[in-house]
Amino acid sequence: MEKPTPDFAIFQNDRARVSGVWVKEVGEWQVCPERDFDALEVIATMLRKSPSPEVTRMRLAKVIAKIREGSDL
Repeated sequence: MEKPTPDFAIFQNDRARVSGVWVKEVGEWQVCPERDFDALEVIATMLRKSPSPEVTRMRLAKVIAKIREGSDL
């Protein structure tokens, strides 16, 4: 039996400092530049330790959308 496709996922290889992000709507892994490794590590830690990872993910998505729009936070 196949596992369901996640809505969102992050992979990281600490040794090579390689990161990738999966967003279900995009449907493929997006490899991120090395400069984003530390920021993605913080996001991954927040999601992993959150008592409500889905709520945390939605809040992060809203903040990222606002940043992309150029609005003030």
